[in-house]
Amino acid sequence: MEIALSQLQENFKAKSDGELLSLASSAAQMTPESRLVLLEELRQRVDTLKKHSNSIQLVHGWYTVVVSRENISFPDSCPNCLRKGASEVHSR
Repeated sequence: MEIALSQLQENFKAKSDGELLSLASSAAQMTPESRLVLLEELRQRVDTLKKHSNSIQLVHGWYTVVVSRENISFPDSCPNCLRKGASEVHSR
């Protein structure tokens, strides 16, 4: 029974980069369809990395990194003093 291409795509999207690279190393044992879908997923991830690589710049000896605020959450407690509301700047 053949697995639908959409199922293969979803399966590969759910895997980490390391898992995909491990699968790629044993691609000779995969069906041709699986190899093509795996290759396409890896290609899309590389393209995504290329797009984001422009967001890191070396400025005056410091790396400036620009990231999206999407999916970023801060802890409820300050990691320095463990007080609630970690919105204050602490000096050492």
